[in-house]
Amino acid sequence: MQSFVAQARRVGDQIVITIPREAVVAEQICADVFVKVSVERVRQQTTAKKCDESLGPDDPWKLLE
Repeated sequence: MQSFVAQARRVGDQIVITIPREAVVAEQICADVFVKVSVERVRQQTTAKKCDESLGPDDPWKLLE
């Protein structure tokens, strides 16, 4: 069994979670098959942090003084 992350979305009065294609292929899931699903809330993944290339804590020019 593998773990996959999916995003929940609202459709009318229901919350829908779409199973990723990788999960369907890995577990050989097809239509009309019962599956067991475990739900765990995870934090939203953030994009890569901006790299701060400054040489000093506030102003890189302070190092030259």
